[in-house]
Amino acid sequence: MYKINFFLPPDGECSSSFSSMFYLYDDGDATPVYLKEEKTRRNCTPVLNESGGDIILRPVDHALYPESRGPVHCDAFLHDRERSRLCFVEMKCVMASWMTGAYEQLLQTVLDFVNSHPVVANVARVRRAYAANSRHPNFQYSQADVMLRFRRATGFSLRFENRVSMG
Repeated sequence: MYKINFFLPPDGECSSSFSSMFYLYDDGDATPVYLKEEKTRRNCTPVLNESGGDIILRPVDHALYPESRGPVHCDAFLHDRERSRLCFVEMKCVMASWMTGAYEQLLQTVLDFVNSHPVVANVARVRRAYAANSRHPNFQYSQADVMLRFRRATGFSLRFENRVSMG
């Protein structure tokens, strides 16, 4: 497994927000995911910060992993200062055939995190992974089996929804 320090970013790669709601944006190119306090376009992922605490965004794709590792990691890692709330996010903006890819990207990233930070991964109160699709697709089958496999493999819950809750 690949080991990486998810909490030690180089300068300029993290941002944070105390807002009760902010938005994640992915331009779909080599630019890392970023946050804004306001919604500036439709294809974004809202983040609910019910506690109002400082939530840190760590871009993952195009920032955290060396490019030679390939595109098998998710877009973003969100956490609070205490590291008690951990959320990984893979953002999509398509209508069909996206769930398998999102699952694989999240699974690889979360397994890398658990391998790199086993204590934090085990004691965090909130441990979630989101496959977020801004197109709001209509799911035609249950993801219960996929979500259960993910939880067994990682200890994190997997959610297919376009709204991230840090609570």
